[in-house]
Amino acid sequence: MMCKCTRKHALLVLFVALLMASCTDVPGMPPTNIDAGQRPSPPGKYVDGSLLPSGPSLTITSHSEAPLWENGTLPIDSLLTVDNVEITCLAQKNTNSGIAVAHETVRVAASDGVHTVEAAASPTGDTDTFSATLDISAFRNGVISLWCRARDVAPEAEESEAFVLTYLDLGPTIEILSPTENSTYSGFVPVLISIRESPIVAHDPFVDVDDVTMQFGNRTLYIGHRYEVEGGYLIDFSWAFEEGGLGPPPLRETTITVSASMVRSLTPAVRTRSVTFFAAED
Repeated sequence: MMCKCTRKHALLVLFVALLMASCTDVPGMPPTNIDAGQRPSPPGKYVDGSLLPSGPSLTITSHSEAPLWENGTLPIDSLLTVDNVEITCLAQKNTNSGIAVAHETVRVAASDGVHTVEAAASPTGDTDTFSATLDISAFRNGVISLWCRARDVAPEAEESEAFVLTYLDLGPTIEILSPTENSTYSGFVPVLISIRESPIVAHDPFVDVDDVTMQFGNRTLYIGHRYEVEGGYLIDFSWAFEEGGLGPPPLRETTITVSASMVRSLTPAVRTRSVTFFAAED
């Protein structure tokens, strides 16, 4: 059921105006603490400052250096679209000194320049191969670096590191502004959702928001009324309890889930956000 409340729509218009006026990072796109707009392309090649490092010999084997973004094209196999990434590292003794690797010091990390996650890597069963899985769901779309670090067993241990640069696409930016987590509503639930493009490079031609779905519990809903904004849109409607089946018992826990993708490929990354709230009887 569409909300016809004049006061609510007036507040929404004010919200949109403030949202657009607050843009500081990318012209015409609201800022966000999750995604970034203009990001530099990675260098075509990483050259270690020390050609003969004194620590262990390290190689990331699970991922290759992504080629430069050229003319709006990027091989799909160079694009990460998962929010849990497994990094595998080959850690071997230094070929010059012959000093072995301290296995307990092997670590892997990932960074988008703002967020960094790191974990100890475990042996995989293969000689000198270690891996760990990192949660990068909070990362911004764009260029990210994947790292491996380790020290040797020398009395005065030497450390080495290796990294590769690649691109990350986790889908559009989704913000569920209403309902809010753990809040209680009576009669109807005001729904206000912001879905915006999230480019991986400054001039990304494949960022149009596509395939938006919303669910209350196990009910799939229409997207309601859209308010077009630069780089995406707002979804605004009110869901009456009798329509959503949110009536008695007097207090019922309900979850709203929003999913959306961008038109990058036949199998694009899908971003999902959820909020849990309570429906109370009048």
